[in-house]
Amino acid sequence: MVLGEAASFGLPTLATRTGGVGEVVNDGVSGFLFDSPDNHLEYVEKIQSLMEDDHTYSRLCEGALNRSRDVLNWNVWTERVRSLVSDLVSSKV
Repeated sequence: MVLGEAASFGLPTLATRTGGVGEVVNDGVSGFLFDSPDNHLEYVEKIQSLMEDDHTYSRLCEGALNRSRDVLNWNVWTERVRSLVSDLVSSKV
């Protein structure tokens, strides 16, 4: 939930590629995914590079907002569930 909430505020995410995180963060578009949480230097280097590159940071912020609007919100989720239920009901009739 917190990754989706961050995206809704246009905040890109730096996270470890585990579980469903890759479904939330579009690597290189709305944030960055790392293979290991133990490589702290990799996180630090990415943060430093983003602090020095306004263009890339702005692009990631826009990507996070777009991801929130297009995928990570309750309206999209509701439509997906409604469609699935409708398909199930239709197949039973």
